[in-house]
Amino acid sequence: MWTTIAAIATPPGVGGVAIVRVSGPEALAIARSCVRLRGDWQPRHAHFGQLLASDGTVVDEGLILWLPGPGSYTGEDTVEFQGHGGAYVTARVLDRFIEAGADLALAGEFTRRAVINGKLDLTQAEAVGDLIAARTAAGAQQAMSVLAGGLTAPLKQVRESLMTLVAHLEAGIDFPDEVETPSPDWFHGQVATIVTAVRALIATSTAGQIYRHGATVALVGRPNVGKSSLLNALLRHERAIVTPYAGTTRDTLAEACDLDGLLVQLVDTAGIREADDPVERLGIDRSRAAMAEAMLTVLVVDGSVGLTGEDTAIRDGIAGPYLIVANKADVGSAMVPDPVPVWALTGDGLPGLEATLRARLVTGLAPPTLAAINARHRACLVRALENLDQAVAAAHAGLHLDCLTIDLRAALQAVSDVSGDSFSESVLDEVFGRFCVGK
Repeated sequence: MWTTIAAIATPPGVGGVAIVRVSGPEALAIARSCVRLRGDWQPRHAHFGQLLASDGTVVDEGLILWLPGPGSYTGEDTVEFQGHGGAYVTARVLDRFIEAGADLALAGEFTRRAVINGKLDLTQAEAVGDLIAARTAAGAQQAMSVLAGGLTAPLKQVRESLMTLVAHLEAGIDFPDEVETPSPDWFHGQVATIVTAVRALIATSTAGQIYRHGATVALVGRPNVGKSSLLNALLRHERAIVTPYAGTTRDTLAEACDLDGLLVQLVDTAGIREADDPVERLGIDRSRAAMAEAMLTVLVVDGSVGLTGEDTAIRDGIAGPYLIVANKADVGSAMVPDPVPVWALTGDGLPGLEATLRARLVTGLAPPTLAAINARHRACLVRALENLDQAVAAAHAGLHLDCLTIDLRAALQAVSDVSGDSFSESVLDEVFGRFCVGK
């Protein structure tokens, strides 16, 4: 039997309106004991009412919504009190509901109940958290695509294919005289189809990472070529200290930037050169580490000087994708091969650089309107692939069908862990432990 839970559903602080949510079998009874309405309680209607303390004094007044289950977010009877958005008065409203019999909700408990009650699958529940946390248009679009069921359908298809395959093999085990033993070609064909579908889902993980959490771009180069000036120009405000003296930047500096709807983490780095100063050398080591970790490296060079030997050495040390930006480009950008020309101090060329950066980061990615998996999903699906490979190896070794079904059932469990079709408490704890209280 579920308990009835309550929590503040709006952010802490002062605002025009605050919402306190109550959900569970006793939600309506608890609300009736605390709230005085003008009229009768009607489901799915907004009523004006007063929330009363135990001694009958008015704590707050506002709108009351009663949403009977299963037609609510959690699938349970739910009551929402929409009152004045003061921190003190909202806390008193919550205290009153708890005093009347509700338990304080845990982090993510409302959405957890929505999953358990079949209102959402686990990927959609995670998308709720992603939508709340989204900082750019692309992040919000990606979350909405998953919330709308963009991962639900392909995961369901994989899961049903695995269930059908397991059922066929187990029927051959239990009824060998009535069910024909599947041929190796048929078995391998079935597994190959499932593997292709799982790999297609795993292939979306890079897009999911970029749209949800952003892409890291490292600004590197030798000292005093304008890396910090370029960072400030892209951010549209003075974040990094800029001086005419080489070696001003001694450490990495990371700032988030909205690049036409795409979240980008820009990392300004110390100038890379031969140095005797141990502090400067430490900064240079961190610059090289930032290059190694970045999704894209921007090599900033002085367009008025051209590509120097130091620039070439830095470029040759970049392992991943990179882009050359010629700062002070109107002076001598032709001296640098294939540059993106900018003038960081005036902003000339900045729109072109931003467009180029965004295009390079999203090249080959599905648009954010198509659903993509997250890191947890990827780990589960990689585990499913490993189990499928083991099943194929068992078949090649001529092992009994029992051995094949063990591996296939493990793959089925891994896929089910993604969507929550067969969830465990540990999986739910992992997912909803990242949620805020009240959602």
